[in-house]
Formats: sequence, C-alpha cells, structure tokens
Amino acid sequence: MDSLTQLVLGSAVAYVVAGKQLGKRSLLIGGLAGTFPDLDSIPLSLFNDDFLMLKHHRGFTHSLLFCLFFPLLATYLTRLISVKISFKLWYWLYFWVFLTHTLIDCFTSWGTQLFWPLAPRIAFNSIFIIDPLYTSWILLGIGVCLFKPFSKRLLTIMKMSLLVSSVYLLLTLGVKWKMHYDFKAYFGYHNIEYSQMMTRPTPFNIVLWSATVKTDKGFYVALRSLFDTSQQEQPLFIENPGVDESLFMDERSDFVRFVTNGFYKASYSKDGLNIHDLRFGSMANLLDSAPQFLFTYRLSRSLDDSQTKVVVQNPVVADTKLLFKRLWIRLKGV
Repeated sequence: MDSLTQLVLGSAVAYVVAGKQLGKRSLLIGGLAGTFPDLDSIPLSLFNDDFLMLKHHRGFTHSLLFCLFFPLLATYLTRLISVKISFKLWYWLYFWVFLTHTLIDCFTSWGTQLFWPLAPRIAFNSIFIIDPLYTSWILLGIGVCLFKPFSKRLLTIMKMSLLVSSVYLLLTLGVKWKMHYDFKAYFGYHNIEYSQMMTRPTPFNIVLWSATVKTDKGFYVALRSLFDTSQQEQPLFIENPGVDESLFMDERSDFVRFVTNGFYKASYSKDGLNIHDLRFGSMANLLDSAPQFLFTYRLSRSLDDSQTKVVVQNPVVADTKLLFKRLWIRLKGV
C-alpha cells in the first residue's frame, strides 16, 4: 500500500498495543515503524539496477522472518533511548506493526514475499495500492485520538476504526470473487475462450474492476462495474503473435517473465527485448490515447554480453485528468 496508509496503520496498531503506556507518542513510534519495511528500496536504489529492485523489493523486509526477529533488534535499540515500557511490550508493538504492514500488502497486485525465501510473492489482487475508503477509517480514528489524552473510550474508537477497515479489506475479497464470475459470464457472452484470467480493481475503488484473459492469439482486457447491467461493451484485444525470445533466456530474463505470471507480450525494439506486463490491465480501455501497457521491462545485453540489463519503463499519460474523468464515468456502470 501507499506510504500514508502504512504510516497511519502503524500508528493505529501501536496505539492499540501500547497507547496506555506511551500515550500519543505511540502514534509517532508506530507511524515511523509502519513505513520502515518499505525503506528496503533505498539501499536497492544505490545499485542503480532495476532488476535488483524488481526481485528484492518487498522481499525480506515483508516476510514472516522479518516480523518475528527484527522486532528484537528494534526493541533493543529503542530501550537504549527509553525504557518506559517492558521489553515484551516493545516487542509486541513492533511485531504487530510490521506484520500488519506485510499482510495488507498481500492484498495488492504486487504482493509480498511473505514466506521469503521459500515461496514466491503472495498477491490477492483485491485492492489498489491507494484506496481512500480503506485509509479514511484509520485516519478518522487517529484524528479523534490525536488531540486528547489516552482513555478507554479513545482506545475503543481506535479499535473500531481498525475493525471497520479490516472488514473493508475482507470485503474486497468477496467483491473480487463476485467479479470473477461476472467476468466469466462476460467473456462467455462474447464467445472468448481463454486459458487464464486475472482480475484486479481499478485505481482508488473496488467498484470498477479490470480483467485480463490469455488466449492462443493474444490477450483480452475488459472492464466491469458492480453497477453494470449490460454485457455489450467490447473488450480490448492485444495481439501477441509471439517472437523469438531465445536470445534472452538467462536467469534475469526468466525472472522478469516469472513475475508477470505469464501475462506479458514480448516485442523487439532497437534497444532489445521488451516484456510488456499485462497483470495490471490496460488504460487504453478508458482512453484511446493512453498507453496499452502499464509496465514494460526492457531487456538488453551488456557490452561484454555477460548478463541481461533490465530497465523498467513507466507509461506517460498525456491527459491524466481526462483519464480519471473517464474512470469515474465508467465506474457508474453501463
């Protein structure tokens, strides 16, 4: 999730765990701890290698191992400055802040390596990385508790804000299940036979969803809203004629393909092989002038031909305002 969400989530969790002992200082400590796991991107960026960022971001710092053992170090360092509460309570504060950070990231499309180093990423694809409706409930609880001394009433309010936001998070899984079958009926209506389907919510909401299906000839990308009553809207077709990828079959190239879960289109350019990631759908459904692919990984050989260089290319949207206007209109249903 976004940094603001992780900050307020960490603050709220810390307040529930140790607000009685630390008061409003728990909000500050929890907020700082809540953003800490994402700081793994800082040392990774020093290598100036997009492949390392792609492979290791949300890796160890988002694993159960980190959640279990790093709080020991964090507690030791904290107690060098302050011993206001017991070692045990400091540990549980950091443990729950780190664990909730990791678990909520599992609901996003990028996911986390929860069982690092034994398993690949876990991604439920049920919530966009920024969802105001999830974050606002926690912000509301913090807003109430921030300007008053700790009390049982405020603790109850903070617990309720976390409960409501957690229920919303679970609701995203139910909506995803519902939309999966809605898309299944939709593609059946259009006589599209596919081997795999991936669904995910569009930005900032869980009402409008996007699905990508894989066929023998390419990919279809479609949008469906909870308010849709018609199946007439045509899906976007992205042809995938297939290219010879044999020049890029090393460990780095294979990993890039692996993270796309097979939802990619390959094409050659003067710079090398392009892997167009289709896990996140396409903006071209909403705006013809928008780029088809949300992420493209450009693979090229180094001068000594020893390893593949990976460069992540992000799209440029010429008219973002119009894109979000179309998103809002489409969200209302067809």
